[in-house]
Amino acid sequence: MVGLDSGRVSTILAVLEARSGIPFAGLDVFLNVAGGMRVHEPAADLAIAAAVLSAREDIALPPKR
Repeated sequence: MVGLDSGRVSTILAVLEARSGIPFAGLDVFLNVAGGMRVHEPAADLAIAAAVLSAREDIALPPKR
């Protein structure tokens, strides 16, 4: 994972699995931050969760208005 703390991403995945019932065990999760920047902002957690769920369920997120 480039630009993200692996422990933080593991926590997000664990919460998603516990709350949504969608399993992530046994899956490879690859995340990259544009430009290789380091993300420390907790608000990014929602975007990470949405992106991971979107990819896992193969459902596109609605376009930005």
